[in-house]
Amino acid sequence: MLACLKRTGKHCIPVIAAILTLLLPATGRSHEAGVTDTGIRINRDTIDLVYTVPQDHIPDITGTDINPLAMETAQKDVLQGFEVRNQSLRCTTISQSIKELPSIMSMQFQYTFDCGGPVRSLEISYNLLFDSDTSHKNLTRINLLQHSLNTTFTTANRTHVVDVESLVRRLANNEQSAQSATSNLMSGSHYFRVGAEHILLGFDHLLFLAALLLLPLAFSQVLALITAFTVAHSITLGLSVMDIVTLKPPLVETAIAFSVIYIALETLVILRRQPLPLPDRRITGRRIAVTFVFGLIHGFGFSYLLKEMGLGDQAWSSLLFFNLGVEAGQIIAVAAFLPVIYYLFKRFPQAVWAQVLAVFLAAIGTVWFFDRLPSLI
Repeated sequence: MLACLKRTGKHCIPVIAAILTLLLPATGRSHEAGVTDTGIRINRDTIDLVYTVPQDHIPDITGTDINPLAMETAQKDVLQGFEVRNQSLRCTTISQSIKELPSIMSMQFQYTFDCGGPVRSLEISYNLLFDSDTSHKNLTRINLLQHSLNTTFTTANRTHVVDVESLVRRLANNEQSAQSATSNLMSGSHYFRVGAEHILLGFDHLLFLAALLLLPLAFSQVLALITAFTVAHSITLGLSVMDIVTLKPPLVETAIAFSVIYIALETLVILRRQPLPLPDRRITGRRIAVTFVFGLIHGFGFSYLLKEMGLGDQAWSSLLFFNLGVEAGQIIAVAAFLPVIYYLFKRFPQAVWAQVLAVFLAAIGTVWFFDRLPSLI
């Protein structure tokens, strides 16, 4: 294979790409991040709990395929996955309901618990989906007197305790007054990590970036492309999360797969036609425009995780930190890609290796595209 990469001939490109394609997984979804969301509101004697979960996680909860009867089973199973206690006494359910969220392909389970008296020390336990996914996370917001506390349930952290009495006293005594100007902003800071993980574990986002950078680019050209992608996906991320502009997830997922195919094939064409070392201004300008358009599509993809989680009264701060996390993850990915790409262009200047990778990335995108296409019908 190395000997082939050093050749100027092109006949080895489809052969190597075909070999690599055999290693492809049968499917590829970038937005199934193993994350669910819980919103909890502490009232005087009761607790309101809202659990939001992607529809495709329902079979992991119920053990059966999705159907109307399974929803009733899921309602009971989700309830059993939570335990709410007030001063060690178990709270009881007094109402429950299910709400479908078709725009983000999720289900929302709503419960109200009677805690038998004033809530003084709240203990919440969560035990869903860990058996099927040990990396599963449940991001939880606990609201009390218009203030929010954040915690994350994981395999190793399945119980959280809130000293409600002490917290109420501190709020009543204005002990947090010095932080009042920033408390609402910082309440969403834990979404920074969620955003960073989302792009670093979102393989079609990563492959789009890889295909985008698979050229002998100058740093200014890289900066222009990444800026176009960042500005574009930031626009649609905000518009989608705030429900100003929405698109159905299957359409966006399929379009994201197409973006990988298009950029990879465009990269292949440029590598075969454009003399090295650098693409000209016309090619770069067109590529920036195409990157911006696809960035708008990827922004919708980024938004679905936040919309599944339901941001409540933390919408703006959570959106801000999530987007900053996405940008941090993007910087990490680009910083990892570029040195390798620069080295390979220097070591193998004929760029046959880059053409092989471009075909390989296009093949991955094609597998994803046809895997996701039926969901549009």
